[in-house]
Amino acid sequence: MNLKEFLQQSLNFDMYTFGKFICQRREELGFSQRELASRLGVSHVYLFHVEKGKKSPSAKLIQQLNNILRIDYNGVDEHEFEDLINLTKGECSPDLIHYMIASKEARAAIRYVMKHNISGEELLDALQTIKEKEE
Repeated sequence: MNLKEFLQQSLNFDMYTFGKFICQRREELGFSQRELASRLGVSHVYLFHVEKGKKSPSAKLIQQLNNILRIDYNGVDEHEFEDLINLTKGECSPDLIHYMIASKEARAAIRYVMKHNISGEELLDALQTIKEKEE
């Protein structure tokens, strides 16, 4: 499974979900946790915490994981990958923060989506429908 497919199956992407993906990919390639930790130059305890979503991997560790686990990023654009890294750190992308600060309408839309518990998939479907009507 590539990262795009995994992200599409994960409704709430967070450190736990990313850790689960790393664990799944490690097992697909037949690495033990200790073996992968050794290759990464980290303790197996640290890797355990990353896989359980208790620790955030650094950008450097994510790059090392990419190299060792040969993660397929096909279909994941640069913004999704940046968001992925920021989500694993419990942060939001600076460009999104600046956009929300600058746009009163964006803030109102986000509040509406949160208040009505609208999923990302539902929101994208609604936006696609609007786009098709405009064309």
